[in-house]
Amino acid sequence: MSAVEEMAGMDILCSDKTGTLTLNKLTVDISNVYPCGEHTIEDVLCYGAKSANIITEEPIDMVLHNSYAGKDTLW
Repeated sequence: MSAVEEMAGMDILCSDKTGTLTLNKLTVDISNVYPCGEHTIEDVLCYGAKSANIITEEPIDMVLHNSYAGKDTLW
């Protein structure tokens, strides 16, 4: 039940469909992204990069950070 409550408060949902297991490679594919409200695709990439913990070098965090073109100017 708590998972349903948490999802009710989400503004943006990012999901993984394929590629991670079949290709053993994480990527961010924006070809089928549909922005919601005032958020642009660039906003979603920026928020993902800002939320990434690159110190621990977790693969998902690293691909989020590296997929944003402006990563060098985040903070």
